[in-house]
Amino acid sequence: MSQLTHNTIEGTLVFVTIQTPQTKYQSTDKEFKVGIVVDEDTADSWNERFPKQTAKVVKTSDFKETYKIDPVFPDEKKQYVITIKKPAAYKDGKELPEMYRPKVLLQEGKTAINVTQSVLPANGSKGKVSFEENSNDFGTFSRLKNVLVTEMIEYKKGGGNAADEFGLEVQGVSDFQEEREQPVVKQPKPTTDTDEDDTDGPIPF
Repeated sequence: MSQLTHNTIEGTLVFVTIQTPQTKYQSTDKEFKVGIVVDEDTADSWNERFPKQTAKVVKTSDFKETYKIDPVFPDEKKQYVITIKKPAAYKDGKELPEMYRPKVLLQEGKTAINVTQSVLPANGSKGKVSFEENSNDFGTFSRLKNVLVTEMIEYKKGGGNAADEFGLEVQGVSDFQEEREQPVVKQPKPTTDTDEDDTDGPIPF
């Protein structure tokens, strides 16, 4: 199911890069971003709303090679992937405070748990992405706010990482990594964590 409302979009999540921001293409700046696979009608609505941030069109035959999951719409000739981003720092180079960074929330009934630093959603997870809409002289643009995961497939980092030999972790390890263990479906469970960031609360979507 795909759906675009005023400030959220629903679909299948891919390349969720929120736990650790990634370096932008041909730049030293970093950004948070998430991809979401939607149907053609939702992609068309998005493209009309954000003509300078249009959905990526991927041939169904090429989808699995790129995203490591089966096509979301196997009966269609094309798949549509929308990427929503947010800079990890202000224009002066100062990093965003924690309170302004995007978060990954896991839906549990009518509440949500902040799992940003504890669980990495693997490609194929289902959810919603919230975003802001900003307009300037160059057009209208979306900016990532948060991700609500309604069906979590937890990504497990695979072995064989060259940095493991030195007891280190590769910077920005994420779903872009080619070698991985089989994703494990994470079942929501009650939490006793008292950290205020993880406290259950109404779903902000």
